[in-house]
Amino acid sequence: MNPPTTPALGRQFRRIVTQSDHLIAILDGAGPAIDARQQRVSAWNVAQHLEHLGITGSLTLDTIDSLLGGNGHPQGSPSTMGRLVLLSGRIPRGRGKARPEWFPGDGGREAARQRLEAYRLRLPALEADLPRIADSRQASRHAVLGYFNARQWLRFLAIHQQHHLRIIADIGSAVARS
Repeated sequence: MNPPTTPALGRQFRRIVTQSDHLIAILDGAGPAIDARQQRVSAWNVAQHLEHLGITGSLTLDTIDSLLGGNGHPQGSPSTMGRLVLLSGRIPRGRGKARPEWFPGDGGREAARQRLEAYRLRLPALEADLPRIADSRQASRHAVLGYFNARQWLRFLAIHQQHHLRIIADIGSAVARS
């Protein structure tokens, strides 16, 4: 195990791993509620949120790999909204819409499992890259939030996962009430 360059980056990585493990635990424990729809909370069901996180987690790791390979812009910074998200640690609910390539299908639990497990299997390799992530200065554009460097992409990954974990919890509460 390579030690991270900074303790904060190591904590960020461990948060992502813990969240990812929690996502798989939700998948394993959700029962039939995994496919329940609660339109007042979200147009997607729990399985779709989990599949989306597998898709976007893998795409984020691809972006970080690309930046570490030198395939980024030497300059670029987050937009105003991007800075707010990174500073606050929260994505405003209902403000952004996922791009079509980030949409989950309707494959239910198994599609979500396939995407999440493929993403989760990549995380140990990411840990070895933490020192390079800390030193990376190149940036890649997020469709809405401007340019992020590798460290900012890692932070965004944790924020994005937490955003969907909150939505999943709200869906669970709504299912329990109905």
